[in-house]
Amino acid sequence: MKKKISMNPYALPSIIAFSLLSVLSLAVVFQNPREKSNRLLFALCLNLALSVGAGGLLHLSTSESQANFWNKWPYIFGLPAYILAIEYALQISGRSQRLKETLVRVPIAVHRWIIYGSVPFWLLVVIFTDLIISPAKFCTPTGWEHGYGPFFLMLTVYQQFPKAS
Repeated sequence: MKKKISMNPYALPSIIAFSLLSVLSLAVVFQNPREKSNRLLFALCLNLALSVGAGGLLHLSTSESQANFWNKWPYIFGLPAYILAIEYALQISGRSQRLKETLVRVPIAVHRWIIYGSVPFWLLVVIFTDLIISPAKFCTPTGWEHGYGPFFLMLTVYQQFPKAS
């Protein structure tokens, strides 16, 4: 008896996004690899491609051990994207002038370093604890999904901070 091969359709958006972001990252860097803004956009697109690709692999997991392996990778790749996004935005908008501006009476440079200092902390929390991402859970319609810990809301608020600056 042949084993039926099936794919979780909820992984399809991640697979498509991974493919498009990978192609975009290569197109950007091959356009002019010596330009800093192109290298930053390449790194950002590649980082996000790896993040959504890992999310797709979570949906394609066939066992709890596979799902728990892929469970935290989207966040491990996703958190550093905030640093890359800030650097890219500064690069294309006049870094020295933007860093002198203020937001809520605090210089943008200070906001930047607060975020840069926070990313390693949140990465360590994601990797070594279940406070943000708890073990994967199987849901009947979608397959394996992230479980969320008690600090997930705090991380969600933190992720909105760079958008304000």
